[in-house]
Amino acid sequence: MKKIDTTDIKKKQKRLKDAAKELKAHFVGIDHIIDHVIKDIETWYVMPELLTRPVIICLWGLTGTGKTDLVRRLVKLLDFTDKYCEIELVNKGSSQYPWATSISGILSQSQRVESNEPAVILLDEIQGFRTVDENGNELFDYKFRDVWTLLSDGKLPFNVDMEYLTQLLWDYKAKEEKAKKGIASSHIISDDDDDDDDEEYDDPLDGIAEAVSKMGGPVVSDVNEDCEDGGWHYYSLKRFKTMLRLDDSVEDIALWSDSQKREVVMRKLNDPDMYEEEDYTKTLIFISGNLDEAYYFAKETEEADLEADIFNEMSQSLSVLDIKQALVRRFKPEQIARFGNVHILYPSLNRKSYETIIERKIIEISNNVKAKAGIKLVVGKRLKKLIYSNGVFPTQGTRPLFSTISEIIESPLPRFLLKAVLWGKGKISLDYEKNHIIATIGDSILKYRYEGALDKIKTEKNLNHDRKALVSVHEAGHALAYALMFEASPPQMVTTPSNHRAEGYICLHNDCGAKQLVENKIAVSMSGVAAEMLVFGEESSTWGGKADLKKATEQAAIMVRQCGMHSFNSYISTPEDPHASYLNTDHMSTNDTINQIVEQGLQKAKDILAENKALLIDIIEVFMSQDSVKPEEFQAICGKHGKKIVVEKSNTDLYLAYNTKYKKFRSDNG
Repeated sequence: MKKIDTTDIKKKQKRLKDAAKELKAHFVGIDHIIDHVIKDIETWYVMPELLTRPVIICLWGLTGTGKTDLVRRLVKLLDFTDKYCEIELVNKGSSQYPWATSISGILSQSQRVESNEPAVILLDEIQGFRTVDENGNELFDYKFRDVWTLLSDGKLPFNVDMEYLTQLLWDYKAKEEKAKKGIASSHIISDDDDDDDDEEYDDPLDGIAEAVSKMGGPVVSDVNEDCEDGGWHYYSLKRFKTMLRLDDSVEDIALWSDSQKREVVMRKLNDPDMYEEEDYTKTLIFISGNLDEAYYFAKETEEADLEADIFNEMSQSLSVLDIKQALVRRFKPEQIARFGNVHILYPSLNRKSYETIIERKIIEISNNVKAKAGIKLVVGKRLKKLIYSNGVFPTQGTRPLFSTISEIIESPLPRFLLKAVLWGKGKISLDYEKNHIIATIGDSILKYRYEGALDKIKTEKNLNHDRKALVSVHEAGHALAYALMFEASPPQMVTTPSNHRAEGYICLHNDCGAKQLVENKIAVSMSGVAAEMLVFGEESSTWGGKADLKKATEQAAIMVRQCGMHSFNSYISTPEDPHASYLNTDHMSTNDTINQIVEQGLQKAKDILAENKALLIDIIEVFMSQDSVKPEEFQAICGKHGKKIVVEKSNTDLYLAYNTKYKKFRSDNG
């Protein structure tokens, strides 16, 4: 039994800890993910000989959250760069390996991942890969089918490239014949020579050459074309070693003569071990992707205006079950099982994380300026706020933020630096005021005109006072009705979004689906247009409430047709439903009831707003003066009017007081 080297184990464990520390110093907001990854790879890194199948870790998250970068940096920190292969999985091939049709083909050509040796493979951008279509039908025309074999037991069949090896043998034979002809032409042949000496050379490769020729084999080419001096490039030697599964070093193979190489090829072709499976059981496999099916809310919200903290809370509500449910739409169940059960979910970054990234990048730029120009760079709060408000898109990760920092700070910086150098000043202070980046250099002030793209959109919208009044009234109606019916502040209220197609929006909490809560949400949906009718008159109300009306109608229809929450106590669908034979298909009879529920919701909203006009006006005034309102500020406004509401996180699910109701029931009937 091999003795365990505890010193080596401790050394590797320390290196893992150091790697974790380095990763946490670089990445922001994902310390728990780094800890998770380090813990899951410990056995693979410390004692890979214990593994009987590859270690598989799945990284899921939105774009720009650092999934791929984390793997690359980890590989570098563990000194596995020369044992790392990155493969982008897409159904029609891979951008890095456009010729590839299989994982085994890529691994054999990359020559970085060797059989029975620890290595790292990243299967990236897996959202571009699927084995079932959007309708659940199995796909057959896709590449990389052997990925499932790799993920299952870490074994792949070794593809012996017979064409390549046959070509080698052919080249060796051609080279020898060429050499023999050269020798023969340099000697005078005597008539007295023995006939036996003229006996034809019997080459064992003749049979192979003849057979390949009959099958339309490759045209003879001189192996000397690899190098001008007849030698081989390192890549060719490496391929020779890989294709023949040799234990000899590349350096030793480079010293072999052609006859030695030919002899090795012939021997290996007849060796049964040559055709055994490749063993990747000691491989660490990362699977990375962006699953829109799981992060569904990324498409249902306004990208730039959604608060980073709210989006972070939404993303943190996801679980492994959500991921597996999303995978079902792309892969067969038996394939999903081969992903393993280590699914690490990246949350979107919160506001603090984005602010930390901004600070770190500014420090990096400042240090660079100090090192190269000897000038101190100071960035003010208003400029940082400009960067955040125009660079943070919670659904897109850090990439837009970095480009915004470059545009706002790095683009105008050279002209400021030039002035500082010419004036002999050692400090530049940057800030932002009235659509200008202000550079204070000594007693001088330089201005660089800049208006953030998103700020410009909001400014143009706010110049239209009628639009601002209309949107403020509409959204105030939603916010007030929600607060009084659910006794909670909406998580986010925006009256001037940066999206051209949106006028304003209110974020709501999820709820348990109780009849009372659904009816309240229908009333909230109708409260925007109810506020317009109350303030401007019915004739001046707009079609801005059509999306609200659609949502209210959908909710009412679900109540009546699918949940039995009204006078109909069966599941009602249409005759076109695939399961129509098992359902009530008289959906037309429910239309009047659905319309009645929506009308009742509208009337409920009108009554609430009419009874709280003073509070409604105060909310409208705040909405008119701001682009958005914080829940705490909204809570204070309601408090001034004696309305007590709470502030809950956006991922809080609202329930009725079921526990209290049960205790009363138990008390009354116990």
